[in-house]
Amino acid sequence: MKMNAKSSSLLWTLSIFVLSNSVVHSFSATMPGAGGRDRSDVEFGHHHDHSQGSKTGARCEEVTIPMCKDMPYNKTILPNLMGHATQEEAGYEVHQYYALVKVQCSPSLKIFLCSLFSPFCNILHEPLPPCRSLCEAVRNGCEHVLLTFGLPWPDYFDCSRFPLHNELCVNGDIPPQILPPAGSNDSYSHHAIPTTDSPRGYSPQHLSCPSDWSDPEHSISSVGHELQECGPPCSIFTPHQKQVASYVVGVVASVTLISSLFTVFTAILDPTRFHYPDRAIVHIAVCYVGLGVCYIIGAFGSSEISCSKGFIVLGPGSASCTLLFMFTYFLTFSSHIWWVLLSLTWYLSAGLTWGGEAIADYSLYFHLSAWGISAFVTMASVALGYVEGDPLAGPCSLGVQRSTELQYFMMFPLIALIVIGTIFFVLGFFGLFRIRGEIKRSSTIMSTASDKVFVGSAGGQRSLLGWDQQHQNITSEQPSRRGPAAGFEILMARIGVFSVFFLLTSLAFLVALFYISTPLSEGGVLMPIIGSQSHRDNQLLFIMYLVRYIANLGFGCALIIWVLSWKTLMTWKRAICGPTVNK
Repeated sequence: MKMNAKSSSLLWTLSIFVLSNSVVHSFSATMPGAGGRDRSDVEFGHHHDHSQGSKTGARCEEVTIPMCKDMPYNKTILPNLMGHATQEEAGYEVHQYYALVKVQCSPSLKIFLCSLFSPFCNILHEPLPPCRSLCEAVRNGCEHVLLTFGLPWPDYFDCSRFPLHNELCVNGDIPPQILPPAGSNDSYSHHAIPTTDSPRGYSPQHLSCPSDWSDPEHSISSVGHELQECGPPCSIFTPHQKQVASYVVGVVASVTLISSLFTVFTAILDPTRFHYPDRAIVHIAVCYVGLGVCYIIGAFGSSEISCSKGFIVLGPGSASCTLLFMFTYFLTFSSHIWWVLLSLTWYLSAGLTWGGEAIADYSLYFHLSAWGISAFVTMASVALGYVEGDPLAGPCSLGVQRSTELQYFMMFPLIALIVIGTIFFVLGFFGLFRIRGEIKRSSTIMSTASDKVFVGSAGGQRSLLGWDQQHQNITSEQPSRRGPAAGFEILMARIGVFSVFFLLTSLAFLVALFYISTPLSEGGVLMPIIGSQSHRDNQLLFIMYLVRYIANLGFGCALIIWVLSWKTLMTWKRAICGPTVNK
């Protein structure tokens, strides 16, 4: 009978396993401390009294056993469950099963062996045994291999001696095809493993609440995962991180406030310049004035406002946090709705050639839409108790403890608004290209077209060309020396840059919201913190919160660009020095 290379390799591996197993058992019989102990009397407790674990002289060491170095942890606890006091003893004995691991009789064999011979270090300071379901999965896959070579299943691997799945134990990642039958008492479950040294990629279903996060009034939920009676403490960020964030948010919020106030006061000083579509920008500036104030308060008062009894506020119990949440949430929504209305009025003016007066007739509906919708969703969020403090340096808002609500009450609605606004913006830009072509054709016939041509609705209503004249860098007393097409191209460039900047800041804001709204998923912002107690890494969460702050304020910093012109400077000069100043 012929054997292929794979079958021959398998036979050699199993033969080596049988030989090494026989030699080790013979050697163990004469060498105490190297496996000579009768493992059948090893008792795997149920770990009800965790307080005693730290009194048994347990210690943690870096994993040095080669077979277990690729496990999802880097430290092991000694003595282990097999009674070994050193990793040298444990490694010597577990190595006899290396050949069995090599033939891959069960994908869970390695984690089963390592949980016995090199258990992970944890906050309980005692090794956790493998669950009975894990043992049975390994036995179902590997026992027949041992029996083929006349070796019985080891007594100290007797699965009846391991705890059930409802005890604190190690389940491992068991493939569905080798799970116990449905309805079995030992069916596989995702029981939490309170690990202290698991890496970034540790599986979310293996997470448990860290001891300093435990609080019955809090919970953390993510898509498919939830930690009950668990919440971030106020100490989730270091004082240095909070100080850095406070300075960054304070500076950005101050720039936003100054830029927005300048835009609003410019409109007050010269209201004749701000007809629709320009008037929508003024309302956006009003929103960012409020947001700037909210973020300045959050930057320098977040610790007092967002903390209660050592934990981040959850629910509308704090009056100051609830009030700050309402203003921030309301103004964030209002600013995005007004951007949609700005894009809509651009489209009406450029695409459908509506005049400013015709658009202004619908201003009541614009206000009802912007302020009314924002007020409704804000009151609904507060009524449902979705208030949450900010752990870093921002105002109270939806965050990691309300991740599902953050998606449905902020992220998804903002995505819808951005999509709708982008559609109107693109349609309006096509209209701008059409008007630009008409201006160029008119310029070849009449050299003074920039002063006389209007593309508007019936009745000679103010059109987009009149809107363009407001943004020329000249005073009203000076005639324009630019060609009409060149002036309109500058207007198109300003609209394009302005809108693209809003889209970029909004996309960055949505990216931050996505990470914050999926805190327990693979790569989530809380995985490096909860998944590792001794090497907690909060950098991802820190960065995402900073991106959220800056992106939500970024567009407000650019508002001043829209109104900053020579005509604006002259308006402010007349307001400060008096109306007699003409020079």
